[in-house]
Amino acid sequence: STRRVELTRFGRDFLPYAQKIVDVQSEYMNVLLPEYSEKESVISIGISPQISFYSISNLLSNFSRSNTKYSIKLFENEDTALLDLLNKRKCTAVISAMNPILHRDYSCYETIPLFEDTLVAILPANHPLANQDTVTVKDLANNNYIQLGHDFESDPALGRPTIYVSRSAMVIELVKKGLGISIITKTASQNHPEEGIVYVDMSPTPTLQVCMMFVKGQSHAPEVRALIKHLQTHVTALGKNADSSECSEAG
Repeated sequence: STRRVELTRFGRDFLPYAQKIVDVQSEYMNVLLPEYSEKESVISIGISPQISFYSISNLLSNFSRSNTKYSIKLFENEDTALLDLLNKRKCTAVISAMNPILHRDYSCYETIPLFEDTLVAILPANHPLANQDTVTVKDLANNNYIQLGHDFESDPALGRPTIYVSRSAMVIELVKKGLGISIITKTASQNHPEEGIVYVDMSPTPTLQVCMMFVKGQSHAPEVRALIKHLQTHVTALGKNADSSECSEAG
């Protein structure tokens, strides 16, 4: 852009202390989280803020009720931070969405599919494409693009995002104000039937998979095996098309 952002004098003075804060946080998470999980049979699960519309809470509360000797501890963070914690064994599992519009290599993880969704374009009601039955990624390329999530690269065809936000509700508000267009899940669009915006199906239709992810080859503790068994038993009841081969591999 034509604008430049730089630290103020206060910011420059504060920066080394901010770096120490980050280092201390990393240190205590390294020490305390694995120690606490081991002693108390705690399953620590990181959840992406982008999946708030799915019934993750129902799935996990059902597990807690039927496995009272285990305790689930949840925390929310951006996808990149979650996967970094998972790679370093600082959490047991991560629940996130494998999004075809965003580029990330998931080959190093075992995944248990939980929910499947599709993606739709969200446009201001007065946008030239608003009356189209479908749009392609290429159709959206010359617009200011609002990306849901801070730490992913977008599809190159969309260009560089101009705005990054962490929640669908904020995406919808910004589109409504005419600040750009975006791509969100069909489920999120059904939860936000706002005036001043339109949702347009995409062609081809991108499919998004919400999964629970573990590090591939991880030696699962008994509580983790119990969780995997619960997922295998209950995903069909939650309305998911289960991929039994992947679930078996993860187990």
